[in-house]
Amino acid sequence: MSALGLTMVLSASTVTSLQESGNSYSIFIRQFFFLILGAAAAYWAYKVRGAVWLKIAKVSLTVSVVTLALPFVPALGKDIKGNRNWIEFAGFTLQPSEFAKFGLILWSAYHLRNLDLFKDTKKSLFFLVPGFIIIEFLIILQKDLGTALLVFLIFTGILFAAGAPIKFFIGSFIPLALVGSAFVFSSTYRMDRFAALLDPFDDRYYKFTGWQPAHSIMGLASGGLWGSG
Repeated sequence: MSALGLTMVLSASTVTSLQESGNSYSIFIRQFFFLILGAAAAYWAYKVRGAVWLKIAKVSLTVSVVTLALPFVPALGKDIKGNRNWIEFAGFTLQPSEFAKFGLILWSAYHLRNLDLFKDTKKSLFFLVPGFIIIEFLIILQKDLGTALLVFLIFTGILFAAGAPIKFFIGSFIPLALVGSAFVFSSTYRMDRFAALLDPFDDRYYKFTGWQPAHSIMGLASGGLWGSG
């Protein structure tokens, strides 16, 4: 799958790479570099003993909160399309919320290891929900609604896998939907993305936020699920 992904990157990025850097392979080389880093990190994670993961999990929430605060540091934070959710350091840009997702999973798993959602739901949620709220609050301050939604889905999946009662999910759906709607309509950029989803071929959105959904529809219309190439 990684090789296929690199092939697709190479195929789709040569013209853009040439225009931006004068090298047709610059984007491909960068992606290959990060693939090597990811493979090394995956191998390290595979070899690490469970006891080490437990120690990491104990502090993962604290580390996540600290990293999520870094974009608000003037010398590090970087605004992209109105979202202050990136940091720039030594020529690299990183999104701390990506690490926070993993940190939340580790921290939640660590506490659920010693709790029983079936027997004492309130006690279990008392430990977990505040940590989740802190993570979500910092991500929302960065105006990154997409990542906030993804973190919510991750946390919901953790609780569901751990055996949380269905009534908890039903009871939290309506208020969260209202909060999410408020954030969508509080930003012109997010409203445009939502409108583009409804009509990506509209001239106001087609070459901007509607580009990908419009071409996805055209791709399905011309090639079906299996393509025509």
